Amino acid sequence: MRKAFVFLIICVLCLMITGCQTAEYKNRAQSSSENDVSQRENSAAVSENTMGDGMSSSILGDENETASTKECHAVLGAMWTPEEETVMKAFPLEQPEIARGQGPQGTGTLFSSASAVLTIDSGMLVYSQTEGNYVNSVLYTFRNNTQEINYNANLFSQSDSLSFMGHDEAVNALEDLIQTLGREGEYTITCYALDSATMNAQAKVLEEKNGKQEGVIDEWTEDKECYYLKATPIIDGIPLLPLIYGSSGQGTYITGEDVSAIISSKGFELVMITNAVDVQDIGDEKLDIISQDEAHSRFTELHDMLLSDETYEIKDMLLGYYPQYDDTEHTSIKFLPAWAASVLVTGESEKAETGKFEYTTWQYIDAQSGKELVEGD
Repeated sequence: MRKAFVFLIICVLCLMITGCQTAEYKNRAQSSSENDVSQRENSAAVSENTMGDGMSSSILGDENETASTKECHAVLGAMWTPEEETVMKAFPLEQPEIARGQGPQGTGTLFSSASAVLTIDSGMLVYSQTEGNYVNSVLYTFRNNTQEINYNANLFSQSDSLSFMGHDEAVNALEDLIQTLGREGEYTITCYALDSATMNAQAKVLEEKNGKQEGVIDEWTEDKECYYLKATPIIDGIPLLPLIYGSSGQGTYITGEDVSAIISSKGFELVMITNAVDVQDIGDEKLDIISQDEAHSRFTELHDMLLSDETYEIKDMLLGYYPQYDDTEHTSIKFLPAWAASVLVTGESEKAETGKFEYTTWQYIDAQSGKELVEGD
């Protein structure tokens, strides 16, 4: 019974972090199609420093120089398999119970102790402290998905230091952990300082919207402050895009690697790595991709085709890679180039105090064909 409960915790964490992007996007799309702007009218626009879920100004770079100058190549990889001995050294659990044959494919291993749980499987590692309700409270109060109506990550500093640890120390801690786990690739890390004042303010906002939630911290003090970090893989010199692509029904559904972590005064409270791939080969031949201007025109064409009273303004563009399965066993991955556009959507609403609403979303097209990349293809 204990093992089943612990595995349920792991599943919930996976859904909260990686699954939320899909659900929130679908909710956003549904509300758009129904012209239900009541959920969107108070959505905050993305700040200059936060360009989207897992994508920040540090990833865009200085005026996004790579967008017009970077060459793209055919990239192949294979799903990362965590090494049990290495993982256990990184997360030393005291007298853990071990349950093998976990997960949908029966290939995962679950380690559980009195204070933490750890699970590893193909392409995945999840570690979480289980004492109290701290991790759940952080994930409930801090929202870093721009597609979500309760998005608030732009209200938190990406440079401030907290009293228990400096900002750069937190970034270095995650970098060191990633290397210790055998992830040898390059990453760009975005680090949010979740200070008590902003957390309390956002907890109040969420309580006014959703009511009081049981099992969630309702008063954040300095000793409860933490950092929330996101690491974006850099492949062949450009970032891996947080693109959800493919169809679950056709067995092609895939998302890019996601690395998330929470660090408090007690150390790592949560570490989650999903869909991790080891790059095995980068081709020599330069791929023929459309230019940034051509991509901009393509995005504009897509906007003009929409039957909507909303207006669409492209704020930023980014060249990156997105993954596709290269075999039916889902062990080999190929990475293809794509253009991403950060789009500010605005419209009018009688229900909004200002009479207007706005929100930011990301759109993607294949950088070779110009085809729009959407979930379900």
